[in-house]
Amino acid sequence: LYPALYLEDHFLENMTALFFFVAATLLFVKFFRPGIYYRWWLLIVALMFFVVAMEEISWGQRIFGWSTPASLSAYNYQNETNLHNVLNPAMTPIYVIGNFVIGCFLLFIREIRSLIARFPWKDKILPILPTETYAWTGFIFLFLSLQRFWFGDELTEQFVSFYILIYTLDIYLDTYHVQPSAQARVKQKSPTIQ
Repeated sequence: LYPALYLEDHFLENMTALFFFVAATLLFVKFFRPGIYYRWWLLIVALMFFVVAMEEISWGQRIFGWSTPASLSAYNYQNETNLHNVLNPAMTPIYVIGNFVIGCFLLFIREIRSLIARFPWKDKILPILPTETYAWTGFIFLFLSLQRFWFGDELTEQFVSFYILIYTLDIYLDTYHVQPSAQARVKQKSPTIQ
């Protein structure tokens, strides 16, 4: 309805970068909290979100206005200092397949969590996996895998950045994720009978 909002360097694209920056910062801050079993996952995911945010703003090129290095300019479809525009022709199938896989993953999250709960390393994985509360959002990702053919990739990027921000807030605030370390502390404090 408002195509100007979707243009390069305009409101929604800037929000995409901002949401990924905020998500990365929240996970990085949580990484330093004591007693978290899954801290290294938080750091890895925070770094991934930071890279995505930096790619969105071409690693500062859009802010500071430097020219693209000649070695990168020859391969970059938008003549920017980022890597994702080098892969531009591959991005459509990546978005379509990625959204489809994420959609199916979320729709079957109960079964996936039950399967992972059988393994000894479950305490390091389950706290960062979506809970059943997120299962319905799988339908949104299935829609995104189809909508690309009509509206392009920008809608996917904007929705995913918003989704990541909300999900990261849930992890940061422990809204749906019970920390195994909290359960372990309760057991340690309870008196033992000898």
